Amino acid sequence: MKLLLAIFICITSLTVSAQTDIKFNESFFGNNITYMNALNEKQKIGIKLYKSKAENSPTVIHLHGCGGVKSYAMTWVSAFQDWGYNVVVVDSFGPRWLGEACSNTTYMSKKPLERIDDLYASAEWIAAQSWNKGKPAAVGFSHGAMVLHIASSKDYSKKSKNLISSAVAFYPYCHYDVLTDWQSEWPFQMHVGKLDNWTPAWLCDGHANFQSDKFDYRSYEQAHHGWDMGVNATMYSTGVGGTVRPRTIAPNAEATKQSMENTKMWLNKFFNQ
Repeated sequence: MKLLLAIFICITSLTVSAQTDIKFNESFFGNNITYMNALNEKQKIGIKLYKSKAENSPTVIHLHGCGGVKSYAMTWVSAFQDWGYNVVVVDSFGPRWLGEACSNTTYMSKKPLERIDDLYASAEWIAAQSWNKGKPAAVGFSHGAMVLHIASSKDYSKKSKNLISSAVAFYPYCHYDVLTDWQSEWPFQMHVGKLDNWTPAWLCDGHANFQSDKFDYRSYEQAHHGWDMGVNATMYSTGVGGTVRPRTIAPNAEATKQSMENTKMWLNKFFNQ
């Protein structure tokens, strides 16, 4: 498959004020996929497979945020398995020698098209496995959600319509020149928190106009960024002119419950088509 070259956006640099231990789990991955990236170079990604109890089941691809794979990913892994799905957790940063990208301005200044390559490679690999049933779905969080937001736009999704059954994006950064719309080849669900001061919901609010059988926009009034992570953290972003702004990660049990129920409904709907 011919993959795509990177384009660029500007995202502010970040420093972290640690209120909780959310270290990158370097020993998390025991397998990997090697594929040819958009520059026709060999690229490796880490994967961790969690099989469902059934012998042949649909599969969910988990795409991590800018901090890499964290222990709270297991909350979603457990949920996906409880719903009857295999889970493939993809590590895009470890093989690129990035423990995290939240404070890596070189990496975060680019749109994450490298990770779209990872998504395509993972989906192709999954489709060839005997334990998988049908086209996989993809669920992304923050930076991983931005990957899906870009990949699901019309021009990109045409190239991958036979790879993905549906996508779910949690608190993505909705850049102004990328608008997921009703013409996407993927059914797409988006979750945003109204109190998010890192990837603001208002950047995504225009998507509410696309509500349809194949596009589902969900907004949670009292939710901060990372409401499903179960952790509290404050991050500081230094923008143009040196202005420093706090960014909040905070749990919200009700938003977590509702967003999980909505995600379960969405995945089940399109896995069964």
